[in-house]
Amino acid sequence: MAPSHYSAQEAWGLHDRRYGPQSSVAHPMHLPREEEHHDGRLPGLGADSHNRAPVPSSDELRFLRADTEEAMNGLLDAREMAERARDRAAAATEAAERTRREQQDLVERLRQLETAAFGGPQQNESARARLGLGPNRRQRRRQGVSDFEPIQTSEDGPKGDPPAGKP
Repeated sequence: MAPSHYSAQEAWGLHDRRYGPQSSVAHPMHLPREEEHHDGRLPGLGADSHNRAPVPSSDELRFLRADTEEAMNGLLDAREMAERARDRAAAATEAAERTRREQQDLVERLRQLETAAFGGPQQNESARARLGLGPNRRQRRRQGVSDFEPIQTSEDGPKGDPPAGKP
């Protein structure tokens, strides 16, 4: 018997030689009976006897059915996987839309709270800037300012903590 990685068609010589493994051995569909010619024709059938297809044996039919069933099972599995992927994609799209709506609701609620607390929406500036504290350490590093340099002063005076060593 052929190794398990060969299909039944390859094992029994039913594969298409143009695309399958090349072999110099011609595999007959079945062993010819005594009264048959080597190509499967019975003697004396007339001019149409050359058009007769060889009849597969019961073992060959069993292997062909097994291969067909295996292919069908593979197709059904692929269809189920595609349906599950489609369902997951639809659920992810739904969740993303729900998250976007919730985010919009939160932004609207923030505007309402700012209006109630401050009389209108606040500017897009950080809480540190609104309190007059100046940039934080990360912002200073991005600007190329050392942590140990004195903080820039404005008209209102120095912003932030005094440099180390000075009261």
